[in-house]
Amino acid sequence: VGLLMTYPGVPSVYYGDEIGMSGDGLLARGCMIWDEPALDTDLRAFYKTLIHLRRTSPALIAGGFQILLVEENTLAYLRDSDEEQIIVIAHRGPGERPANPLPVAHAALPDGLQMIELFSRRSATITNGYLPLAAMMPGVEIWKTGA
Repeated sequence: VGLLMTYPGVPSVYYGDEIGMSGDGLLARGCMIWDEPALDTDLRAFYKTLIHLRRTSPALIAGGFQILLVEENTLAYLRDSDEEQIIVIAHRGPGERPANPLPVAHAALPDGLQMIELFSRRSATITNGYLPLAAMMPGVEIWKTGA
């Protein structure tokens, strides 16, 4: 979902994904669940956060796109506009990505630029052309300039 809502193009969400519904194939999904206790409210909040970001972020609405890093099981890219820069790091795989700095000098992100991770609220400052990153479990981190 983190990639879907931050990558260029039009995202598509199949009904019920946002509340944790599942099924065996497209024809096997049942009726929409409306019973509040049966909903995955944490997952729904995650979707709402990402949808809000997509609808309000100048970098995601009309910004540029640049691949920053491709490793086995890890992809990082920059979405940027004059007003904002967003770095998305997605990691999949059986274990964590070790702590390694992310090279960003080729994206013209200046040293001293402070970034804040959307979900954890951790902050990091670009130093010597790198964004320092802690070890990362499978999932997504979304770093943005400003608050």
